[in-house]
Amino acid sequence: MNKRAGLGLLYGWLALLLVSAGAAHATERLEVIEVDGQVERAAGPAELLDMASGGHTTVRALRAFGRLPDEFGALALSLRGVGVDLLAAGMPEVAALQADAEAGRLDADPDALERLLALLQEHDYLDWAALQAGHELESAAPGLLRGEGRAVLRDAAGTLLALELHGGVRETRGALERAEGGPSASPDADDGLAPGRVAADRDGVPRDAPALSDPALALREALDRLFTEPGSPWVLGGGIGIDEHPDGRIGLLLPSLTLEAPDDVTAELGDLAAELRPLGSERWEVTVQLPGDVPLRDRNGDLAARISIGERSMSGVWAGDLASPLQLAVHLGDLVLESESPTAALDPEQPGRLDAQRLALTLDLDEREPGVVTGPLAFVVEGVSLASAAAEPIGHLGRLSVGVDYEDVDLVGLAAFGDMAAAPETLMERDPAELLSGLLTALGGMQSRIEVEDLAVQAPPGEVGHLRVARAALNTGFVPSAAGDLKRDLWAGLEGRGWSFGDEEYAFDLDAAEWNLRLDRIAPMTLLQLGLASLMTGELAEDDLIASAQEILGGFSVDLSLHGANGQMVAEYLADEPPFGLEQFEFGLGLSDLDTPAPGVSLAYRQRGLAGLPMGMSPIPDELFPQELVLDLVASRLPGAFLADGAALQGAAGNGAEMAQDAMAAMLENDTRIDIRELVIDLPVGGLRLHGNSWVDTEEVESGVLRSEMELQIRNFDTLLDLALELADSDQERQQIMGIATILKMAGEERENDAGEPVHFYHLHANSLGEFQVNGHDLSMLLMDEGH
Repeated sequence: MNKRAGLGLLYGWLALLLVSAGAAHATERLEVIEVDGQVERAAGPAELLDMASGGHTTVRALRAFGRLPDEFGALALSLRGVGVDLLAAGMPEVAALQADAEAGRLDADPDALERLLALLQEHDYLDWAALQAGHELESAAPGLLRGEGRAVLRDAAGTLLALELHGGVRETRGALERAEGGPSASPDADDGLAPGRVAADRDGVPRDAPALSDPALALREALDRLFTEPGSPWVLGGGIGIDEHPDGRIGLLLPSLTLEAPDDVTAELGDLAAELRPLGSERWEVTVQLPGDVPLRDRNGDLAARISIGERSMSGVWAGDLASPLQLAVHLGDLVLESESPTAALDPEQPGRLDAQRLALTLDLDEREPGVVTGPLAFVVEGVSLASAAAEPIGHLGRLSVGVDYEDVDLVGLAAFGDMAAAPETLMERDPAELLSGLLTALGGMQSRIEVEDLAVQAPPGEVGHLRVARAALNTGFVPSAAGDLKRDLWAGLEGRGWSFGDEEYAFDLDAAEWNLRLDRIAPMTLLQLGLASLMTGELAEDDLIASAQEILGGFSVDLSLHGANGQMVAEYLADEPPFGLEQFEFGLGLSDLDTPAPGVSLAYRQRGLAGLPMGMSPIPDELFPQELVLDLVASRLPGAFLADGAALQGAAGNGAEMAQDAMAAMLENDTRIDIRELVIDLPVGGLRLHGNSWVDTEEVESGVLRSEMELQIRNFDTLLDLALELADSDQERQQIMGIATILKMAGEERENDAGEPVHFYHLHANSLGEFQVNGHDLSMLLMDEGH
């Protein structure tokens, strides 16, 4: 199993689990008979008392239990800048640092270090209570005493023991003597440990943990790897402990967990607890108690902000053998992130508070076969508002959702690839095709969607500006193709509704926009083969490249649309600029069946209501600038071999008639069909509308005839003719225009539209046999070229 991959998945999961109390030990109880003088005993916290009794207390442990004054947290962060880890220091290390600072060898405040040293020496970080008659002490438990005085104790056998204190702090066992004066010795009395106590290292991590079951040991090892992984942002404030229950449950408790976030911000997660309940087959039901208050500190240790959480819960199912969660449900309600920075008063316009009504993270993976999972991951945050330090609204977000659907993802396979990536030399020994095939299979498929609703951002008071988005969404996908053979479909799309932007100079609104890209039946194995062949030979033969090109990709499409785009210059010095806008713009290009001998193509373009272009930007006169342009064309079963034959196309390029005949023959052979669904050119002075189709007809001629049938409308024919004659460059060109126009006008059927404008209608028939009819009139002569 890939431990690095497992640890990466654990970051958002078991990193929040904290480790707990170990098992109780047998111990002897001592009854306090009398006390003479002022004697105090340390009352807790138990974990700190355990460390202090063995002399293993560190600054980090004090911070973990909230017993470190703020000034020392700031001191630790400042020393980090000179390479000193004060948090890892115990009493001897702090004494050495204080001496270095006093002697000028260390750039630090010697008085602050002296106060920290006194805190450690006097054990003032512990809770102390007066020792009184009737109290009980445990001989085998860690304990500390301090003061001036004497106490008499009695054990279970009736033996009397005495406590003698003459100032300072002493361990309970070290202060005990028999009442008649003899020492209460034990074989290991000089090791500093009470019987049954567990020794800890200088960071408070147990050296000799109690005997644990195999599942508990595996869990502890996973957590150890997580927190000791180089570069891990997680820091433990104490040692890991595990509490096992007879029914198999495992309790976890960590006194303190901190997250070292970017920009030198530290999040103190505080005390977290969790319980793991076995479900069998290395599956665990996990419940986590999340903190309700999380302080955020800056690089100097100062409190920068605070996160408070009202409702909170976290549970799920953990797969130990996969090092991954299979189910996860995190629900947080009434979240508040509030700045505590003292600079907020100096800059009241900076962000000061962020509220969120609800945050939810869910994962539900179905393990259809061992290690192979399918299911959704979803993240939702709702009701987000952002205010300045002066409580002025800055922004609002109604809803943000992120969803990912996984399909047949092989976690074990991905872990194996992670192990290989950690040792690149092993990759060189593997077959590239085998590696790519295995990786594609392990990746399975994935579809994702990110949605934003009701986003609004406002400029600070005194400034002009805003951004509003009613809805935006991003879709992506990478899934196995229905064609199989390790082929993949890939797509990405972006859509938006109700966009609005404005500042001091410019205002813009957009009703809707959408962009989509799709690649079907991508063949990664073919691409790999081409790449390897190119590396081996340095170049690829054109025939090989063309032959492989048909296998690389099965289809391609891209489209873009804009609706209701409007803009206006709002600055005073631009007040004379007219508003500009675009009512509708659509573009789409699609290539289909590229991996077959009969590919298809579609082309769509629509433009309407373009207005307000600055003077001089358009090279087209206003009377000829289109009010609407539309092209919607679909062609299927095109002659792929003919189009891919570059040599044949180049040879026929000089002879248009020959190329047309060759193309027509190829279309007949491939049973090609072309549909012009709509062609519109609408000018202020006139317009043209066309629709029709071309297809292969085999009813009359066995070899087939290419037929075309179209309908054409020309609005304001005469006006368009006058403009065409005016724009012609020569008399010969004018004569040609007049000749064609005369024939078309004679053959056309003239009507009027609803606006009273003249419209000429044409019903066109043509075929590859040379026949051409317009409204029933035979105009085949127009297709004749030197008798052909």
